[in-house]
Amino acid sequence: MKTRVIAVVAKVMDVPLDQLDETSSPDSVENWDSVKHMALIMAMEEEFGIQMTDSQIIKLWNVASICEAVGQSLPQMTD
Repeated sequence: MKTRVIAVVAKVMDVPLDQLDETSSPDSVENWDSVKHMALIMAMEEEFGIQMTDSQIIKLWNVASICEAVGQSLPQMTD
């Protein structure tokens, strides 16, 4: 899942994949502004077929927190 999240971030922010990791954030990615942040949320919801809650969205500080929110929003797999 982390690889897919990073791929979406790279596409939305228009930066090479190799410039991103779990610590990447608006502080480290020049293109990551408020408009692109909203585009990123919509792209994540579309990519993973999820709907993030407002409480999740306000906690999206970096790639790691996005991975956590996506993981929490995905339907739980059962055996």
